[in-house]
Amino acid sequence: MKHKECRLYGDIHESYDNTGSLKTDIVHKSLRAFSNHCRKILYKYYVKVLYITGDCQKYAVEQYKVDKDKTVLFPLGYDPDLIDWEHRFDIRHDIRRKYGIDEEEVVIIHGGKIIPRRNTDIAIKAFEKIDAKNKRMFIFGEIADEMQSKIKTLISKNADIIYLGNLSQKEYLDYYLASDIAFFPGGQSAIWQEAIGCGLPLVLRKWDNIEYLDRGGNVIFVDSLDYIEYANQLNFIINSNQYKRMAKIAETAGRDFFSYERISNIILQEK
Repeated sequence: MKHKECRLYGDIHESYDNTGSLKTDIVHKSLRAFSNHCRKILYKYYVKVLYITGDCQKYAVEQYKVDKDKTVLFPLGYDPDLIDWEHRFDIRHDIRRKYGIDEEEVVIIHGGKIIPRRNTDIAIKAFEKIDAKNKRMFIFGEIADEMQSKIKTLISKNADIIYLGNLSQKEYLDYYLASDIAFFPGGQSAIWQEAIGCGLPLVLRKWDNIEYLDRGGNVIFVDSLDYIEYANQLNFIINSNQYKRMAKIAETAGRDFFSYERISNIILQEK
């Protein structure tokens, strides 16, 4: 290379979940062939190949033959400047007062664009089976047309569920601060890391290679689509107060690990 001080990094967001299903498509085959050609030219110059999830790393190693020791986790995270952590208790108090929610009530939050893969119906049914008396649920996000009737009917049957509509990023981050547990039984999303950035413990559907989200006990993974299984886990962490211990881990190790301030330094630290 002419400029030897220049450091070249690869970056992969492809995985079997978002790309592997297209591997028989002629367009995808052509693009991958071109990508492989470019990779062969550039590979020897790469310092590292950055991947955002474990499944992306697996895809890079298996499909593009990248040496595993050249890969570095470069996860999606959260922008600490967007979360008003300093005033989190005031935000929490104001939002809860708006909806008549006492401090001792446990608030579970679920959201994102309400599409089939979000499994919002499973989240609602699991919430209904929680035997704790003092519980509420926030749901936010635009409801896809094909889900309107089903989801709105489920919500209307339970007075403890509050549908917030479609929120801006700032708004849903504030609602995270007002909540106690984030619950996502569907597909992966960057809003999971934002929830950790707001100090929330997570209850998630188990997917391959997402263990990195657990920074020492802030995540419960459920390998099932049975809402009873989710309800059982939620019952346990609420009634045993485990969610409070999980929150402490999210507030410390979780917030530090997924902060873009830390993530942005990864390249500077790599040799």
